Amino acid sequence: RLHECMALIGLGKVFNLRGRYEQVLGMAERGLALAQDLGIEVRARLLQMKAGAHFYLGQYRAAVRVLDEVRALLPSTADPDLILPILHNLAGAYAAQGRFHEASREFRAALSQVRGTASPRAPLYLSNLAFHLAELGELPEARRAAEEGLLAAQRFSNRALETSCHEALAQILAQGGDLDGALA
Repeated sequence: RLHECMALIGLGKVFNLRGRYEQVLGMAERGLALAQDLGIEVRARLLQMKAGAHFYLGQYRAAVRVLDEVRALLPSTADPDLILPILHNLAGAYAAQGRFHEASREFRAALSQVRGTASPRAPLYLSNLAFHLAELGELPEARRAAEEGLLAAQRFSNRALETSCHEALAQILAQGGDLDGALA
């Protein structure tokens, strides 16, 4: 059963990328039925897969509900590779609902796990946090997050996230009335 569940998780990733979200939901349910007495990690990954399918189907409340279930399932000492995607996905689901305070809280929680480490995830979380804080009008804090994210992205030579941080900075500067700075 473990191998079947792991295969379902792998296929679920592929099917999510191909837009076959309804199938992924069915696969997640099948895997969860099989995984009742398997380890927490397998059940957590199946639930994450289910939440992702709900998210892609625009069912953001269902995604949040499932991700909260995953978080409750995991001990506080769980592997960060399990916890960080949950926090990131929760933040995305909250933001999709316009719940930027909750999204910012989840990104801050994710950042507390990676700040001060050599994690390549930090620039992504900082960039997203900057955008959410800008939506809330918290421009000074948004700018700090974007600038920190830019430095981290440059450290990892991650051009895509450098661009995202520059975009966040431009938005923040424009919202603050510095149109010349936003265009620079």
